[in-house]
Amino acid sequence: MKNRYGRALLAVFAATAVAFAFGATPSHAAPPSAVTIVMVHGAWADTSSWDGEIAVLQAKGYRARAIANPLRNLSTDAGSVASFVHSVDGPVVLVGHSYGGSVISEAAASSPNVKALVFVDGYGPAPGESASDLNGAGSVLKTHPDNELFDTVPLQRPPRQ
Repeated sequence: MKNRYGRALLAVFAATAVAFAFGATPSHAAPPSAVTIVMVHGAWADTSSWDGEIAVLQAKGYRARAIANPLRNLSTDAGSVASFVHSVDGPVVLVGHSYGGSVISEAAASSPNVKALVFVDGYGPAPGESASDLNGAGSVLKTHPDNELFDTVPLQRPPRQ
């Protein structure tokens, strides 16, 4: 159930990103086939992590593709994604999960056909900024108490027997 909800939510985000990328209202959005959605996985994952989302988006008429993130370093990974994006005719929406968010941010900086970025639980650094920069001393993760940032559930251990 949760996985199906996540896929549907991603499809809605992708459609919204396409509409905003073309400056259109939802009723006048570009046809799905006018844009290519390129999905980039994070570390400790591969393209198969996007299989469910690809199936949903393609069923709705989108050109959707997951590409391999080589996972070498940010510059190499972004260069690989940018190289693929440059080979795509027409507008592109880049979707990045986790570390893939850093990769798509960097790749988009040199890819004029990228019209929107979608971050799925991903890092969203500015071009030239790294994921570790986001976790530095000024990070919201360091300056705000956990209870302002996260909904936590206390661990309930069963009584010892």
